[in-house]
Amino acid sequence: MLHLFKSFAPLTSFRCYSSKVVSKATKPVPAKRGQFQDHSILLKRARNGLEAVASKFESWEHLFQVKREDMKELGLTPKQRKQVAALTYRFSLGIDPVRKLKHKSPAKPKKK
Repeated sequence: MLHLFKSFAPLTSFRCYSSKVVSKATKPVPAKRGQFQDHSILLKRARNGLEAVASKFESWEHLFQVKREDMKELGLTPKQRKQVAALTYRFSLGIDPVRKLKHKSPAKPKKK
């Protein structure tokens, strides 16, 4: 019986550590379509006051690949970062970012 354990001894004494592979993959950049042929046009048509930040982005690719932390370094406010992230996400899904939603939440009754 002892000789069975000796045959497995090298396997049990060896420890293997796994390491996580962190990829630095960038987000895909959607193709320009329709009236949106430039990053500044896309931001101007959003009607959220984002035309003021259009000059902070270098190109179409920069607009879609920039992370929120990098937007903070560019000087965007939290509200602007949220609006740019939502705008680029909707555009990458194929949704027209300028279109206003028809459904509105019901008005809350005033407190008496």
